[in-house]
Amino acid sequence: MTTRDRKYSHRKYTYTPGYSGFGAHMWQLVGAKGGVHFTATFYKAGEYPTCGLEMHFREPPDDSAPSQTNCWLIGGPCWHEGTSLYASETLWPQIKPYLREQNHNAIFDILAYEAECRFKPKETDDDHP
Repeated sequence: MTTRDRKYSHRKYTYTPGYSGFGAHMWQLVGAKGGVHFTATFYKAGEYPTCGLEMHFREPPDDSAPSQTNCWLIGGPCWHEGTSLYASETLWPQIKPYLREQNHNAIFDILAYEAECRFKPKETDDDHP
């Protein structure tokens, strides 16, 4: 476990095998500000996976209602956003070699960094003189 992911109370990797080479990898981190999970799903062996990065915020980013009243990941109200393009084009190339090595600590480090970047308070015009 690294320094970065010690602030996460929940850290979990799962692999779900499927049919005909299909399989889904999922990494989850949950901390005080929310949770993050990354999935890489293969539909055929050797093909490029379908990836997703999902952020689950404990606090509203704006005045919107929660996306979920009882989030499966963080357990409670959650404001949710996700991206498949960034997950596939940016994160998967970083994660793929670590998955081959079964270096899940390195993958959790990548996800903890993503969470830290997204859970930071957003600057407003009031933050500047």
